[in-house]
Amino acid sequence: MPLSCPWRASVRRIGVLSGVIFLIVSVTSVLAVEGDKAGDVLELPPITVTGTAPEPDLSRTPASVALVPERDIRDSRGSNLEDVMQFVPGVVFHSRAGADEGKLSIRGTNLISNFNAWGLNLLINGMPIATADGFAHLEAIELLAVDHIEIYKGANALRYGANAIGGAINFVLKDGVEASRFQLRGEGGSYGFYKAQVSSGSILEPFTFGGKRTTADYYVSLSSSGQDGYRANSQQDAQRLMANVGFKWGEHEDLRLTVLVTNAVTQWPGALTLSQMFSNPRQAANGPDLTNSPFACNQNEACRWGTHFQLYRVGVTYRNEFSPEQFLEVSPSYQYWDADGSVFSKMLLLSKDYGTELRYRSNQTLWGYKQQFVIGFSPRYGEAVNDWFVNDLGARGPLLQQRRLRSLNLGGYVEEAFEATSKLTVIVGVRLDYATREATLNDYFIPGTLTGMRDAVRQYSALSPKVGFIYKTTAKSQLYGNISRAYEPPINFLLISPVDSTGQFPAKAFIDLDAQRAWQFELGHRGSTEDGRLNWDLTAYNMEMRKEILGKFINVPGVGEIGTFRNANGTRHTGVEVGAEMLLARGLIAAQGGIVDKLSARLAYTWSRFTLTDDLFVRSGGTLQPQGAAGKMLPGAPPHLLNAQVRYDHPLGFWVAPNVEWSMVGMYADYNNTVKAPSFFVMNVKSGYQYDRHLSFYLEGRNLTDKTYAGSTYVGDFPGPTPGQPRAFLPAWGVSVFGGAEYKF
Repeated sequence: MPLSCPWRASVRRIGVLSGVIFLIVSVTSVLAVEGDKAGDVLELPPITVTGTAPEPDLSRTPASVALVPERDIRDSRGSNLEDVMQFVPGVVFHSRAGADEGKLSIRGTNLISNFNAWGLNLLINGMPIATADGFAHLEAIELLAVDHIEIYKGANALRYGANAIGGAINFVLKDGVEASRFQLRGEGGSYGFYKAQVSSGSILEPFTFGGKRTTADYYVSLSSSGQDGYRANSQQDAQRLMANVGFKWGEHEDLRLTVLVTNAVTQWPGALTLSQMFSNPRQAANGPDLTNSPFACNQNEACRWGTHFQLYRVGVTYRNEFSPEQFLEVSPSYQYWDADGSVFSKMLLLSKDYGTELRYRSNQTLWGYKQQFVIGFSPRYGEAVNDWFVNDLGARGPLLQQRRLRSLNLGGYVEEAFEATSKLTVIVGVRLDYATREATLNDYFIPGTLTGMRDAVRQYSALSPKVGFIYKTTAKSQLYGNISRAYEPPINFLLISPVDSTGQFPAKAFIDLDAQRAWQFELGHRGSTEDGRLNWDLTAYNMEMRKEILGKFINVPGVGEIGTFRNANGTRHTGVEVGAEMLLARGLIAAQGGIVDKLSARLAYTWSRFTLTDDLFVRSGGTLQPQGAAGKMLPGAPPHLLNAQVRYDHPLGFWVAPNVEWSMVGMYADYNNTVKAPSFFVMNVKSGYQYDRHLSFYLEGRNLTDKTYAGSTYVGDFPGPTPGQPRAFLPAWGVSVFGGAEYKF
């Protein structure tokens, strides 16, 4: 199906899916009118944003957006995204070995990411924390220093996400307005897990600067965490500094400085076959068969697979509100990271990235109608060094290849939200992106001798329009929809693959990869009942994608199995996302000081169908072979995923929340849909106790039945010891217990 005309199939599918939404719209509208107005109001924690932190205009977005409040982070380990995003439908994060790093996917994008993250934009206070080409380290973020997390799904986030198919995730840091002046938190648990954090935040006394009355606040967090790991070769150790300092000059000028420093060591145990996982899920893996290559080290534990990286990032946001309805904002940032890694070869990586954003917003009326106009420009540039050496059992051997990489991204966007009536807001916008990728490769396949020099330059550009609407069905609910386009150029890691999709060594520095493109069609309904007892967000979407980048291992004669990447002709991502929270009852068995106990429930359900729309072929071992037929499911994503929780809160301060995670039918691990990770049903329980306003405790049990299952899968048909047994499965942790305490002075 051509990209320019995805309408017919999308309209048909979105029509079927939206019928469910309109049914719920009708039911919830009745509930909103007839609800028990005397009932207890169930409210999400409020967002407090001061200075120049991004304003959370999530209700003004004509698409499914989600917010993870500080409560969800506080009432968890706060170690990785699996701890805090359990109840965000459409978003899947599975830690690969219990560490902070894992596979992060929104609506089935980025499934080929077998380490770290790309395919979506990760931001701190609205500013990117990835390299200029889009490669991000999840280990860099200390979740306990985050106030809340904003998730923009798919192609709808014009400012943040139109140049990444998956959308964007914005981590908004805590500030000094509500933070404790001094806070201690310590955690420990199974398999050597530990975490310690000390933080401080406050508002400073007003002072005069430049003749203007100035106020300031600060928040600083220092943390250290680690684990021995459930599996062999899965140790992790990390130290992080995160700081957020704000100044306000007079009435109209604000400045906010964010600083991030991370030092992390992470070991990679690798993926297992199904039989290996069920026989011994705690073992480390062997890599693909590269025994014919003198340059490969494929034993994960013996070759010390893993990475040690350091990241330093500083960002400044200056805002001038030169009138009550207008502001201008500029946000420069600089990021440096270096890494020493071990996989098949030893890696020495270094990256320097520069970026800024210039944004203007106006809320002035237009022809007597309320409106919001936003225009912005966000250039980014990065330079990277990527050198590869022989992996001599974890030590650096002879030099194999020197890589010098440069990335440039120029993005501009315009968006207009027009309040046509008191109930209907229409949003239109467009984003223009231009990107270049440049590389110079020096080959040293005879150690110490330069055997070849290659270079390459690629250019990518796209115009991404967006149109959407928000309609108030009641005072507390909205019907929304959008048609949006997005595109995403490949990151350098994909472009510099050693072989192309035909199994040939490319003559240039880059293999032939096009940018991914997608049209997204979305319809949903969100809101709460009049009494606030029920909150919901229900969405149906369909993304028609062209040139989606897929991974594949190629059998190269005389060498063995080597991983590479290619574009599919057409793929389709369709899904329904349901999120809900409800107050079930109050005043059950206890009351204390006028406060009664209550019982509440949460649910997040995701149905997804990600399929090939064209046949997929690959050349392996010198012959053309089918990789997947049209209609086959893309591997790496469970079609049905349900998370459910019931929570009891007692007025004396303790709470308990049993919850389950249920993957109902498992997920495929290959493009021909012949190998599947089995379904799983996992039982967990969280609990806590607020002793007083200073001291609180936390306790959690996970996988209480000690079930062996694959929490995540590698995709790309990873070869195994025998045909039909790919090394694709990453065992989740067994039964485990974690606990901690927090003291606020």
